[in-house]
Amino acid sequence: MKAKAQAWCLSRGIKDLEDKAWNERQGDKIVTAITVGKSITMRFCLERWMVSLKNRGRKRQTIYQYDYTVRNWLTLEKAFNKHPGAFEERDLNLALNGPRSPKRAPSKRVLHSTLKSFFNYIHDSGWIMHNPTKVVDVNYETMTHLQKEPGVHYCWTQAQIDTFLNGTKLGSFWHTVVTIGIATGMRFRDIASLEWESVSETHITAWTRKRDRRICIPINESVHRAIMAVTNYAGKYLFPNQAPKSLHPTNRCALTFEFRALADSMGIPRCLHDLRRTYITRQAQAGVPLKQIAAEVGHASTTTTEGYIQVVENEQEKT
Repeated sequence: MKAKAQAWCLSRGIKDLEDKAWNERQGDKIVTAITVGKSITMRFCLERWMVSLKNRGRKRQTIYQYDYTVRNWLTLEKAFNKHPGAFEERDLNLALNGPRSPKRAPSKRVLHSTLKSFFNYIHDSGWIMHNPTKVVDVNYETMTHLQKEPGVHYCWTQAQIDTFLNGTKLGSFWHTVVTIGIATGMRFRDIASLEWESVSETHITAWTRKRDRRICIPINESVHRAIMAVTNYAGKYLFPNQAPKSLHPTNRCALTFEFRALADSMGIPRCLHDLRRTYITRQAQAGVPLKQIAAEVGHASTTTTEGYIQVVENEQEKT
């Protein structure tokens, strides 16, 4: 029986495949052994990856998120000075599905995607021969229903909008941001970095910072009046003090915390991105075609737009 089995394997080239796989694995170990004596550490790889992303024209926000995610993981694993070849499949599986891994499915997917991109760069640079992220994935079987569910988000109610606008001065930064956001669905950083050339009496035309997509959104008289109340007409930006901050991830976070503190002081537990959700939901409820809404807010796919509507509509009655 054994002889027949061996003959069957030989006839189908299985033994050759096994030998090839074994040789490749030994080659991985040899390359790792050669490079491990050099000053190639995870810290070095991360720094070089950040430079590569910048040279390829990746968005500052994307680079920041990649750097933040990998640094958090390396800090948790105390692995900044480890050689990249020291990581195996079980290490990456623990990072995604172990006791110290993120609890919610969306966070796990972000970590998986980021580590996969990071190790792809390390592999393509020739510092490792075997990419351990290719054979690991998020294990949904070990997760509860709530861990798989997306986060809960809410719309702004008209009463909350009125409270906020009445509590802020016409022409002020936050008054204008909320007025534009609720009427156009623009992202916060696109509003904060608006140029005067993008604004007309009837439309706001701009290129989004996230995907470089051209958007052209009609505005009503109240939005135009709020924009014209901004007193800075000399410079390039509507908000010369906030525009540079909005383009840097860390400084933009400081601005969003400032907004949350202001909103909380008025009893409004909402975030800036909820303005975008509210606009999309209102447009859908008004019967505007999904494709048109997606084009207005700069979504690449109507699936993304539909996700906003589903999330917010389910919570609308609670607000």
